[in-house]
Amino acid sequence: MAEAADRPGYAPESGPPAPRSRGRRRKRLIPVLTLIVVLVGAGVAGSGGWIFRTESGRDWLRGTIVDLVNGTGVVSVELEALNGDLPFSLELVGLTVSDAEGMWLAVDRVALAWDPAHLLDPRFHIDSVHAEGVLLNRLPVFPASEPAEETSGGFDFGLLGLLTVADLRLDGVFVGSSIIGEPVLLDLAGHLGSEGEALDPTAITAALQARRIDGDLAELDAKVRLEGPSFDHVNVDLEARADSRRAPDVVQALMPHPVTVSGRVRYGLSDSTIAVNALRITDDHGVTLTAKADAALSPLTARAEAGLNLTRLDRLTPILGSLSPAGSGTLTLDDITLDETLMVSANARLTLTDAALGLPQVEALLGSRPDLTAGVTFDPAAGLSVADLTLSGALVSLAGAVSIPADFETLDADLSAHLATLDPLTGGALVGAATVRARASGALGNPDVSATVQVPTTQLAGQVWHTLNVSATAAGVASGPSGTLEATATGPAGPVSVSAAYALPGFAVAEVSDLSVEAPGLRLDGTARADLATLLTEGSARLSITNARTLAAWGAPGLAGSLSADVTLDPSGDRQHVTATARGTDVSLSDGAVSLGALTVDATVDDAFGGAAITAKVRSQTGGAGAVQWDTLAADLNGTADDLTATVDLSGTGPTGPLTLAVATRVQPGESRATLTRLTLDNAGRTLAAREPAAVTWVDGVRVDRLAVDVEDGVVTVQGGMTGDALDVSVSAEAVPLTLAELAAPDLGLSGRLDATLTLSGRLPTPEGTLRVGVRDVSFADAQDAPPLAADVSGRLRGGRLTAEATLSGFAERPTRATADLPLVLGADGPIPPDAPLSASVDWDGPVGRVWEMLPLIDHRLSGNLVLTATVDGTLAAPGIAADVRLTGGEYEHLTAGTLIDDLSVTASAAGTDRLTVSLSGTDGGTGRLSGEGDVRLGAEGPEGTVSVRLDKAMVVRRDDVTASADADLTLDLAGAAGSRLSGWVQTGEVRVRLVGGGAAAVPDLETVEIRDETGTAMAALERAAAERGSDEAAATGPDVALDIAVRMPNRVYVTGQGLDSEWGGDLQVGGTAAAPRINGTIDIRRGTIEVIGRTLTIRTGQIRFAGGRRINPLIDILAAYETSDAEARIGLRGPADDPQFVLESTPPRPRDEVLSLILFDKRTGELTTLETVQLARALAALTGVGGGTQTGILDTVRQATGLDVLRFGQGGEGGGPGVEAGTYLGDDIYVGVEQGIDAGDGGVSVEVDLGAGFRVESKARRSGAGEVGVLWRRDY
Repeated sequence: MAEAADRPGYAPESGPPAPRSRGRRRKRLIPVLTLIVVLVGAGVAGSGGWIFRTESGRDWLRGTIVDLVNGTGVVSVELEALNGDLPFSLELVGLTVSDAEGMWLAVDRVALAWDPAHLLDPRFHIDSVHAEGVLLNRLPVFPASEPAEETSGGFDFGLLGLLTVADLRLDGVFVGSSIIGEPVLLDLAGHLGSEGEALDPTAITAALQARRIDGDLAELDAKVRLEGPSFDHVNVDLEARADSRRAPDVVQALMPHPVTVSGRVRYGLSDSTIAVNALRITDDHGVTLTAKADAALSPLTARAEAGLNLTRLDRLTPILGSLSPAGSGTLTLDDITLDETLMVSANARLTLTDAALGLPQVEALLGSRPDLTAGVTFDPAAGLSVADLTLSGALVSLAGAVSIPADFETLDADLSAHLATLDPLTGGALVGAATVRARASGALGNPDVSATVQVPTTQLAGQVWHTLNVSATAAGVASGPSGTLEATATGPAGPVSVSAAYALPGFAVAEVSDLSVEAPGLRLDGTARADLATLLTEGSARLSITNARTLAAWGAPGLAGSLSADVTLDPSGDRQHVTATARGTDVSLSDGAVSLGALTVDATVDDAFGGAAITAKVRSQTGGAGAVQWDTLAADLNGTADDLTATVDLSGTGPTGPLTLAVATRVQPGESRATLTRLTLDNAGRTLAAREPAAVTWVDGVRVDRLAVDVEDGVVTVQGGMTGDALDVSVSAEAVPLTLAELAAPDLGLSGRLDATLTLSGRLPTPEGTLRVGVRDVSFADAQDAPPLAADVSGRLRGGRLTAEATLSGFAERPTRATADLPLVLGADGPIPPDAPLSASVDWDGPVGRVWEMLPLIDHRLSGNLVLTATVDGTLAAPGIAADVRLTGGEYEHLTAGTLIDDLSVTASAAGTDRLTVSLSGTDGGTGRLSGEGDVRLGAEGPEGTVSVRLDKAMVVRRDDVTASADADLTLDLAGAAGSRLSGWVQTGEVRVRLVGGGAAAVPDLETVEIRDETGTAMAALERAAAERGSDEAAATGPDVALDIAVRMPNRVYVTGQGLDSEWGGDLQVGGTAAAPRINGTIDIRRGTIEVIGRTLTIRTGQIRFAGGRRINPLIDILAAYETSDAEARIGLRGPADDPQFVLESTPPRPRDEVLSLILFDKRTGELTTLETVQLARALAALTGVGGGTQTGILDTVRQATGLDVLRFGQGGEGGGPGVEAGTYLGDDIYVGVEQGIDAGDGGVSVEVDLGAGFRVESKARRSGAGEVGVLWRRDY
């Protein structure tokens, strides 16, 4: 091996340049080769060439050439033969060239041809050089030599002007792997020439074509031109084409097709500069790389720019793994610079068009045209830095910087991102904008990372959350991170916080410690450690719920009570054990429908990842659901995940008395099978019991096998099911007692027997089947004298049609009959096709009372004789109805409201169309009347048309405590699927409300309430509070009928009793729907007094205001005043009706006990006697309801007997003395009253006329002759 000083390019650190010993060795060959050419030429010229045409002459020439070359000591040459037709051609056969390490070049044959005539030309002209079987095994190794002085001037490229090679061809050139990395077999061709004079050329030109012939595509076409003074510039035009199959995997994935390279390079020999122009690399299938650069080698500097255009991003699929990119992209590198310190910098920009990555979440954030920019710098001394990193997408923007020092040992990165919405990332689970900040630092291969996420407002499961903040740390992310996680937010029920520490040492174990979750009414603590290879986990968790009602705000099922639960994980014995316990106190559904009382749960799972043996016990003490109350409810679960036994036992009381229930099942999920092994129920002698075990399977459908349940002395059986779309079901009931209905409706009093059979077989949607139902000896406990009822129904299903007949006897002398012929398609969206023909009929003639008694309308009674004859034909979408319905001699009564409609007559008729006309009339049992009519079309999407009802002075409420009469005109507009609307007006006549019972006990507190609202009245503040409260109430259930009803109450709404004697009036507007009505308006007091603690107070303010909330909860503002010698005392109620505040105040302000003292005794508390103090205490007791008591209501009795509208005791004299007032209304707006004092001649007559718009005229005439007339205007605000 040569010493380092002999290798090309070697230079010591100081001193003169090293001698180029190898160059001198090569130059020794030049004179030898020149001598060979001269000898050949001279011999040819001197002897006419005849000597070299002989075999001995060729041998001599061959030996001479070999000796001359070998004599240089540089290489060793062997030549098998020298042939040719000298002086015209020369052929060398079997040429080998060796160095000290052996043969490095071998040529089977090389032939040179020239024209001797060209010897007279200044240029040495070679017509052709053709070689075959060239083996270049490696590059030669020249021996070292003694140092020598370098010759000055270097090689004179001008000498190449003396040589011209017209045709150079090298066929089958084998290049060894030590030269270019792999063995290659090539064909080469080219030429060499010059421009200008031979001895003074202006340019040297050469061309070379190379083509790989050993299978892989590789072609090269290079054109070289030397020009300029002293030939100091080299221009190279390059065209190449090659396969990428032997390139790195990344290049092969990016460019799977043959690659074409083209470009021009200019090299300045004198100034050592390089210019690369229009370099282009492409595969002609959507990948193109372009570049240009200018560089100087001494000192080293360079500027460049480059671009990569990828029209098909799916080329990146093999590189990106599971991603499926699409679209196109462009990568641009601008301002690329390189200096002598080898520092490189550039600005990079990546732009995508119509982009997709196969990740919907990322695509939604980035959009179809994301843009990435960055400034990249590499300094060998400082390292790599990425500055001004920005990413712009449809819903995300990112900025940051990254730096890596020169040793590439550490990393420092800061990134921040803003997401316009979290919706795409979370699949809609979270919405709202978010800001993310992240920092990475530490070892490059194992950095530490910290991140924060801030979300001002978001929605989770439809609930609004505010100020969500998440922070996390991770140390050593590559070796197994460890750190903390913290999150805080404010949810529907208040603040929530989550914190935990975690570690994943070596990614072999996952550890979570100090887990804490806190929310209003809830806390969760825990710790866990899991082996990631086996998933065996050790840990514990504890959940405490102090008030389960708070969970409803988080969307959890509405519960009440308190709960606590503990879970323990134990991996001992290489088996996962799980133990869970829970304890609950007063647990119930928040609406009280189900109460679990004292609840305990104990469960264990042994070998959770293996056989999973499960044991669970659930106990509920003193609970209930509806009509069922239990002392003990026990549920047990035992077995494995593949074979579980579940039992339920209940002991308590049911709808009809003592109740016991026992159920046992065996569930085998692996076999898709469940077996009911036991079912018994006993409720005060009403029994149910399974005769034998019954199985249910769910393989490609559901089937029931041998289910037979004894119902007292009857039996119900079920057999069969559905497999795929094939049905095979039979259900039968034999002598089933109807008394079983008492389990659901204990007061129904139903008795009788039921027999039924149902069979279905065949394939959906048109199986075949039969139905028979018989009910006999049906009676009700409250109608024992009526004859028993009986019914028979029979039907047949065949060919997609159901034909059925039914008879009902016992309601009337003639049995009721009904028939039907209907299309029936099972398993379809609609069982009855809308366009298939159908027909049905019904015939009834008899009293309706007994039928009505069977309906669950407890507060309603209807009687009369009903005649019904109806037929239906056509289709469901376009039915034809012929009907005649008449109710005569009817009577309707609402038992709660006392509403009575007598002499009720209802008729309805249809004449073979889908239109139905209805009319009704009746009385209120007196002079009031009810009438109505309707015209309705029965469409496929619901009824359409109008129904109107009118009331004329009808008594609509008739109770002991409330009576009311009204006029009304209401219209119900039916619009099919668009819904319906009830509109019109109601005007009350006389309304009397009598308060009964001890009202004082309802007063919650005896506190003076001062309401100060700088922006408005106290009533306005209360109104806003009630409206906010009402808006939070859940909407009630009911028909979705829009309401638009005006309710007018012009005076004569009397509320009396419990010391109150008042008259009211007002206007209300009822909107919303029947399911959730909204009432707006006010009811104001016209006049009134109230007797409290033995004193009569005048009601100064009285208003009931409805604010239109979803919950009907009017606002009350009632204030009564009593004047004393030095103060005015006021007592009243203010606030929502469901929680009013008691008001006790005075002007000037006094303590509450002193206010009462002024009312009772017209004295301050310090002036009271002992007896008066006791009376004051009794008054306080009366106000707070202590001691109870009732009012007699004598005035009500007298007023009702005399027919007066107003009758009250008060100040009836001119001097303010006691007296009595009586009066009546002559119309809606005219009132006449008479006052009489206790003194003779002390009294008078008053007349009031309500002019409307708040104006009222009052006139009073006294017996003394005095009189007064006034016009009053009142406005409520």
